[in-house]
Amino acid sequence: DRFGFGPTLAACYLLMALSVALPLGFTSSAALAVSSVGAGAIAMATVILTSGRVAELVPPSAVAASWGAATLAYSITQAAAAAGFSFLFRETGSYAPLFGIAALALLGASFLTFRTAREALAVA
Repeated sequence: DRFGFGPTLAACYLLMALSVALPLGFTSSAALAVSSVGAGAIAMATVILTSGRVAELVPPSAVAASWGAATLAYSITQAAAAAGFSFLFRETGSYAPLFGIAALALLGASFLTFRTAREALAVA
């Protein structure tokens, strides 16, 4: 509650981007463990933070429908990304592009989430 759902979610996306990018520069067992545990733990936190952020953005009467739409969008995006990443891995034989694309996507999500949270604070 100290920072709000938007800025906290943006920070989580940034930390997740760093966790996902870690194998691009470090391939030791310790680095891979930090990467996987960090990304996995943050992924669980983003679900709760996203739920709170949705509740902040829409009127109480629209939370259930908005959460349903967000869940549907997430599912479709996950399926599309999985198919795209599978294709990319098959073509390149390397995980590096997958980690790079994922890290860039998370950086973009962090930027957009922070920007919308900041704009909401400016309006309030």
